[in-house]
Amino acid sequence: MDDLTTRNKTSARNIESWILDRIAILGTTRVAEHMGVNKSSVSQWKQHYIPRMAALLEFIGYSITDDDISRVVVGLADLLEERMCGKKKRPAATERSDQITMKF
Repeated sequence: MDDLTTRNKTSARNIESWILDRIAILGTTRVAEHMGVNKSSVSQWKQHYIPRMAALLEFIGYSITDDDISRVVVGLADLLEERMCGKKKRPAATERSDQITMKF
């Protein structure tokens, strides 16, 4: 019985982790707008509501597949790439000739 309970808890944690990862990828603001709630509500869900819902989902037989995990990883990679490409790099000191003046 202990092994089953441990497995159930592990499975529930995996579900909770997957949901939290999806919220992180989409962004708390975007999730809040979609759900029609305040951003702070989503933050509270993360602490109170989502762990309980994950336990319920595990209890009724929901599970996370490798495909689900793959989609999260791809989504996270896309998000990181988008954020990195959106930021402009600062020019190096050597690219601007007016920064270095040498008189002999």
